[in-house]
Amino acid sequence: MTLPRLCLLAIVGLPAFAIAAQDPETVAAEFVRQAVELEQQRNLVEACRAFEKASDLGNLVARQRLARCYRTGDGGERNVALADELMRGVIEADLPQARAGEAKVQIHLYLAYRQPGASEDPGQAAMWLIRAAESGDPKAQYALGQQYSVGTLAPAIEQDPVKAREWLEKSALQGNKYARQQLARKSGYNLDEVLYWCLDLAKEGDEACLEVVNVTIGRTLPLKKYQQQALAAVQTLAESGIGESQLALGQIYEQGLVVSKDPTLAGVWYSRGLRTTLAEAESGDAEAQFAAGVLYSRGIGTDVDLDQARLWLQRAADQGFSKADAFLARLKATAE
Repeated sequence: MTLPRLCLLAIVGLPAFAIAAQDPETVAAEFVRQAVELEQQRNLVEACRAFEKASDLGNLVARQRLARCYRTGDGGERNVALADELMRGVIEADLPQARAGEAKVQIHLYLAYRQPGASEDPGQAAMWLIRAAESGDPKAQYALGQQYSVGTLAPAIEQDPVKAREWLEKSALQGNKYARQQLARKSGYNLDEVLYWCLDLAKEGDEACLEVVNVTIGRTLPLKKYQQQALAAVQTLAESGIGESQLALGQIYEQGLVVSKDPTLAGVWYSRGLRTTLAEAESGDAEAQFAAGVLYSRGIGTDVDLDQARLWLQRAADQGFSKADAFLARLKATAE
């Protein structure tokens, strides 16, 4: 699998002078970063080659990923014996630091012991994960909460919803966004809990939290007990620049939901929502392009403009956004 140096550099975009100017650890980290990008692009052979180069520079994360390449054959060569040998080397290198209490290395061991092969050991995986979580590492606490949720490391870690929530909360209180998202999802659409765990992330545009907050608001807004709290959350998100919430607030004022009807305020928020949506659409976001097309077709935040509607819908359709194709077909049928 080993490639000539210049070929590998071309793959990961590192010029030769950059290799010479940086220490091996920095170069290896850059190889790993590039390899992850290649994986996301589904260029698995090239990703594995980049992991190999980082592994040769002593990066244990890359060595573990390289072992998976050999085990699956994603790098173009399947060699289970070599994969097992690499994993044994990773574990041996990690053990001294893990025993010394380094949580990051303990998490790495947890992942190493979970990999299929001769070194797979759910008991050891659980032991190192628990040690890392008990040391206060938020990533380990989140992972342990997940394990207690699903019980895939049983009998070492049995399924236990109470312990799952305990560890997720510990992680979330240290700011782990994935733990906060999970707790919000597990709340049963309890508005207080959803807003507690997810409102701040939603204000920052976190998609997972935006989804659960919006769904929860939609479910609770008709309930008199929660109306003012739900309205305040929509207002907060709208003022934070969330286009979907700006449009929702426009609808609330237009239809008199919770508040008295106010066409002027409805127009203000619809216009702001359209501007936010257009900014996202112009950056290439297909969903925003679809939304912009719908807004123009219905005259929300603007006058009806079917030419602009078709333009944005077609841009979304060109990116494979199937709803845009369907909406364009409806517009065409209506025009006929």
